Parts: sequence; structure tokens; C-alpha cells
Amino acid sequence: MGTRYDGLPGFEYKDNHLKKRYQFQTQNGLTDNFITSLATDGDNNIIIGTQTGLDRLIKLKDGSYRVENITKSNNIFSYISIVWTDTYRNAFALTNSGTVFQLEPAQAGKTAFEPQLLIEELKINGKPIPFFQSPLQLQYNESTISFSVAAPAFIDEKQIKYSYLLTGGGNKKWSDTTSIADINLLNLSPGNYTLQVKAFFGSTVYATKEKSFSFTILPPWWQRWWFKFGVGILGLAVLVAVIRFYYRRKLEANLMAYLENAARKGMKAGQYTVNVRFLVEKDGRMSDVIALDDPGFGLGKAAQTVIRTGPRWKPGELNGKKVRSYHTQPITFQISEK
Repeated sequence: MGTRYDGLPGFEYKDNHLKKRYQFQTQNGLTDNFITSLATDGDNNIIIGTQTGLDRLIKLKDGSYRVENITKSNNIFSYISIVWTDTYRNAFALTNSGTVFQLEPAQAGKTAFEPQLLIEELKINGKPIPFFQSPLQLQYNESTISFSVAAPAFIDEKQIKYSYLLTGGGNKKWSDTTSIADINLLNLSPGNYTLQVKAFFGSTVYATKEKSFSFTILPPWWQRWWFKFGVGILGLAVLVAVIRFYYRRKLEANLMAYLENAARKGMKAGQYTVNVRFLVEKDGRMSDVIALDDPGFGLGKAAQTVIRTGPRWKPGELNGKKVRSYHTQPITFQISEK
């Protein structure tokens, strides 16, 4: 089906469903996306008239098609008004200026020689890389990459056209075909990429050739996972240290208040030990905190405060299961003389 802007899509009608099988555009070899006329010859090749020239889709044995640029390969550009075939398997085209073209029979057979699509040169930030292979790993500052490709066919090589698609960069469309064999990729972000290149051989019998090249641009060290992980661990450690410091200072302030109060009430200078009993729950928290030998002047309450505001304890275990258990912890205070 010929379209005005989208080239030539092909559909298959099967089981009451219309399924799209292919679409030929300038990205994959057509001279122009503006289709003016269509015809089919006796070999099921499709003759395509466009606003700038004449193409032919040659049907191959596997059911696929190869694009043949008939007028473009001969440096002729004309508006094709109509194309047709006769009973003798001849194909013709009429231009808007009245010129009639008769097409030679399509050459669908394979030759002994098959051209290969090659990557001749690779440049990173403008500097040639002498040895390279896919996949290639690059640093974050090696983000401008140039590829020079070639497809030696030894038959009218000026008509060879190239198209490429870079996956990994968000672009999902093939580039328009061009005879320029240099591909420049500028300021790529870190990520995984695959460059796919196609070579179209115009009016020759050679089928389209494809080649791919994969490469990775690593992120800078401050964006890599191990650095982010380390920063996260360091931040967590700092946060824990700050919290512990805060509660320690708060505990010291509370204890100091108890000690000063005891000194004001006349408690003699010296060292006092308070034994505190408490129950360690299965989750490590403390409950039922009791000062067993309170020397008075509020030191028993101070010892209970130390236990209640301290870190969680490791719970006891019995037969491999966590259980509640009682503990006794001595807390020592030093009362200084005024």
C-alpha cells in the first residue's frame, strides 16, 4: 500500500485479520516516502514510483524483499506518474515530463561474492583506537565516539547507502539512508549501547548487510553503586553515632543532676554501687527495673534510669528459642567533695 509520507507498508490478510508484515521507507532503502504509483511484475517484484524516482522491491527466495534504487543509482531524479507491466513481463514507468523508462529484468540470483559490512575505524574523543572489539568498555569522559564503516562491493560503490540505529540512548528510529559512511555519536551519557548499521546496495544483486557493535560507558566513580553504597553506610554510621552521642549527653546530664542533688543533701563523698535487677524481654527491651540496694539520696532512681535509657540487651535463649530472662547489673557512682 503506497502512502504519501510513510513509504510502503505491506500487510497480510489471514484468518479474517490484517497483519502488518513490513514497511519500506527511506530509512531502509526507498528513494522517497511519497509513493505515487505501484505495479507488480510476473516474478512478484513490486515496482514503486515516488515523487523523486523509481524503485523496485525484488522478492527473494525466503519471502523477504531487497530494495533496488533504479533511477537513483543512475543519478536520475524524476517524479514518477505511473508504473505498469505488460503481458510480456516487461515493466515501464512514466515521468511527469513525459519520459518513459523500460526496466531491465530484476537480478535476484546470488553471486559467489558477498560484500561484508565492516567497521574500518573507531575514534574516541577524536583519537583513533588502533585495536578494538565488541563489547567495548569506556570511561565516563570518553563520551564522543565516531565510527567509519565500509561495505566493499566493487560494483558502483557510490550507490551504497548506510543507515544506523543506536539502542540504549532512547532513540528507536533508524536514520535516513545516506552515502556518508561516518557515524558520529556526541556526548553520550553513561550506559549500555548497541550500534546497529545497515548497508543497502541499490541496484546490485547484493542483499542488505547488517553489523552491530556494543559498548558501555561507565559512570564516574562518584555515581557507581559501590560509592553510593559506601556513602549510605557512612551516613548511617554517622547518624547512629549522633543519636548515641545525643542520648549519652542527655543521660550524663540527668545523672549529673542526681549526683549534684545527692551532694547538696549531704551525701558523703565516696564510691557507691547500686545493684539493679531487670527483665530482658524477647526483643531485647528492659522491664521490671528495680534497684536492689538503694544507698538513698536518689542514687537508686539514677541507677534505674541508666538501665532504662541504655541500649537493648541480647535476649536469653533456651533450646534455640528466645526467652525472657532476669539480669542483675551493678552501677557505680562517684560522689566528690565540694
